[in-house]
Amino acid sequence: MAIHYTTEALQDIGAPQLASMLVKNLKGGKLPFNFTVPAATVKVKGTDTLILRRLPAGNVYFFPKDSYIQWTAGGSSQTFDVGYESYLGYDGVAVAEDDNLFDDAVDANAAGEALLGSDYGIAVTTTGTGMYKLFQSKGGVNILWTCEVAAFPAAATIKGYLQIDTI
Repeated sequence: MAIHYTTEALQDIGAPQLASMLVKNLKGGKLPFNFTVPAATVKVKGTDTLILRRLPAGNVYFFPKDSYIQWTAGGSSQTFDVGYESYLGYDGVAVAEDDNLFDDAVDANAAGEALLGSDYGIAVTTTGTGMYKLFQSKGGVNILWTCEVAAFPAAATIKGYLQIDTI
């Protein structure tokens, strides 16, 4: 299993204080991401993970139903998941990874686009009052895209944005 990063995720990870300051001053908004699968000799293979963005530390509301993803054709029987990586909560307790909380087994045989959150309903939220996930982290949270089944071909693209808000 390999881990790949969007350019934006590398910036989030490389300068977390700057990324956090920008997001908090903007009071959230749309965090764009864009990834192109590298040259033909390197593919995003089945079970590979792509870090779309790192959400900043603190209280961050993520709105999957207001977030968007677009992809080019992934190939025969291709699917993908969207979730989050394990992280350290405010209380110092590790929060387990859920790599398909927001989307599970999205059909990517052909090019497509969608709002995120096909697997995320009101019953999933802790209060049952909204379509959001509140992350309370000490160091930020990586939002994951996981390739299932086969390999995404070289030059394929995955892009979109994550809608967040901070308090």
